[in-house]
Amino acid sequence: MLHETHMDGERGQEVEAAFSKRLKVFCSGNPTSPHTKEGVAIILNKDYVNVNNTEQTEIVPGRAMLIKMNWHNGRKLNICVVYAPNVNGTNGHENAEFWRTIHQYFEQNPNKRPDILAGDMNVVEAGMIDRLPAHDDPEEATEALDNLKILTGLHDGWRDTYPDQKAYTFHQIATGSQSRLDRIYATNSFMTSSREWNIGATGICNADHKMVTVHASNEEAPSVGKGRWAIPNHILKDKQFIQFSLKKGMEAEQALEEI
Repeated sequence: MLHETHMDGERGQEVEAAFSKRLKVFCSGNPTSPHTKEGVAIILNKDYVNVNNTEQTEIVPGRAMLIKMNWHNGRKLNICVVYAPNVNGTNGHENAEFWRTIHQYFEQNPNKRPDILAGDMNVVEAGMIDRLPAHDDPEEATEALDNLKILTGLHDGWRDTYPDQKAYTFHQIATGSQSRLDRIYATNSFMTSSREWNIGATGICNADHKMVTVHASNEEAPSVGKGRWAIPNHILKDKQFIQFSLKKGMEAEQALEEI
């Protein structure tokens, strides 16, 4: 999930075309200046998920987008990526209105409520621990976000895992201030099958944000052992492999018949 992408649908198609074998790109750009500000995107890796029939919905163009994707055993997963407006000092009105708009959308569309909501919130809920220097953000903004969390049943995964730890995802070079603006919220059911909540470098030079990551799995998915999970295509045409496979298959069939 990406934010501040400066990418519209046309540019998203160009990116996808360059990596079409592996990636599927869903994006939403600013309606008037898609290449200069805002923008959100969700990138799916075809090696790990089934991207067929994925549904995309723009909630706030360039700032909030939802996809409904295949998960496992017929189950769907709703993922929402956000890039919230800035909080300016004691003025959190624009940020609060953003959360109210999303709240209204999910109130009217309960079947689309997210299992995961992630991105740059541009507001923190606990300023004494999530900002340096420590200070609280405007109550109007934090209350609007909290109301959305209550409606959707979402929890701050990293904070729930590390309730007392201080870590920051955004460093403002001009002032030296830091804050944990980037977060992943998830439902209880998703939290129980998730692990390795981390904050780390993005690998992009001069990036002022760090990346929040989590390892998610489906509790109903079969266990996958070590080694390759798929046979390379060229091996399927190898004569020695084919002979080996036939031999082992016949041995297995005979063993079953003798049971």
